[in-house]
Amino acid sequence: MKLLTKDILVFIAVILLWSCGSSKTYSYRKEINKFRVDYKKNFLKEERSPLKRNDLKDLDFFPIDTNFRVKASFKLFNDADTLNFKTSSGKTKQFTPYAVLFFEIKSIPCSLYVYNSLQLSGDAKYVNYLFLPFTDITNGNETYGGGRYIDLDKRDFNFGSIILDFNKSYNPWCAFGEGFNCPIPPRENELEVEIRAGEKKFGR
Repeated sequence: MKLLTKDILVFIAVILLWSCGSSKTYSYRKEINKFRVDYKKNFLKEERSPLKRNDLKDLDFFPIDTNFRVKASFKLFNDADTLNFKTSSGKTKQFTPYAVLFFEIKSIPCSLYVYNSLQLSGDAKYVNYLFLPFTDITNGNETYGGGRYIDLDKRDFNFGSIILDFNKSYNPWCAFGEGFNCPIPPRENELEVEIRAGEKKFGR
C-alpha cells in the first residue's frame, strides 16, 4: 500500500511538471505568434511600406524553435566611436556600439554586437531602441541574402544577462523592394551557424 501511494505521488509530480512545461510552451508560442501578427500589421501603418495587405500572406517564417531563444551575457561600451554602416542604397548610416553579446547556439560559442542608432536617438519614441543586424549560414538560401535584424531594448540590459530570441528576427525592407536604405550587417556580426528561426526569404 505504501509503495502504491509512493507511485501515485511520483505520477502526480510528473503530471504537474509536464503540465507546467506545456503551459510555458503554449505561452511562448502565443507570444511569438502575436509578435508575427503585429509585425504584419506594421506594414499597413507606414506610408512608404514595401508591402500591401495582399502581400502579407506571402510572408514566411520558420517553425517556432526554443533552441533559438538563448540567454546571453554582455559587455557594455562607454563612449564608443561612431561607426558608418553601409546601406543597400550605397549611403551610410551612423551607429555607436552599445554592447557585445556572448551566447551559444547548439553548443557553438557566438557573439553579436548591438548598436544605438544616431538617427533615431533624438526621437523620444526610440529612446530605448537598440539595433542588432546579423548574417548567418542560411542567408541567400532559406533567408534573405542581406541578413536580418532583431530589435532590442536598453532596459533589458539591467539584469546581468539578456534573452536573445532569433524567433523574432525579421527582414529589412530592402528584402521586399527597392529604394530603401537598409544597413548592411557588419563583419563582426557574421554568425558561422545556421539560424533556422525567424523570418524566411520573401517569395521563396
